Amino acid sequence: MNSTGQAYSVFKLLIAAIVALAILAILIPIITNIVIPGNDIQTVSKQMIQEMSPMPGALKTSDPVIFKTGSNLAPSALAGSSGLAGDQICVHKGDFEDNDALSIQGSTIMNNSISDIQVKVSVTCNASNQMIDSLEEMGLASDFDGDAGECSCPLDNSNASQKCCVVILKYA
Repeated sequence: MNSTGQAYSVFKLLIAAIVALAILAILIPIITNIVIPGNDIQTVSKQMIQEMSPMPGALKTSDPVIFKTGSNLAPSALAGSSGLAGDQICVHKGDFEDNDALSIQGSTIMNNSISDIQVKVSVTCNASNQMIDSLEEMGLASDFDGDAGECSCPLDNSNASQKCCVVILKYA
């Protein structure tokens, strides 16, 4: 028998395994960057606002979602079918307050980073005159002046009682 033939087939199998691992190493990063429809920050935030709107003072945090590069989180876009107007929804950078890649432009949070960011979204709704106290009791960001958050809802007015929802970004 010629033993060289048996060694050759083992060598071919080893080469095939190395090529398969190389292809897998190329495909895994591509597969992990695919955003499942409905797993983006806008869609999840809208759904959570709808869900939390009838539950004043309650807080819900999402599973990790994708905040895509170049996209934004705008209160007017979140209002949609929630029954709230854009000026009743506030946005806050939350844990990303010191992240310069996320910026506040008007009442919108913009993702200006070079890559997508994985975040969790926390949403709470309450009467505007109770929102600051509610946020502080939960240990959440309540500063909507400056470059951390923006809110058109009258949170400082103790006589205002319109419903407001706050969307806060958290680390995933």
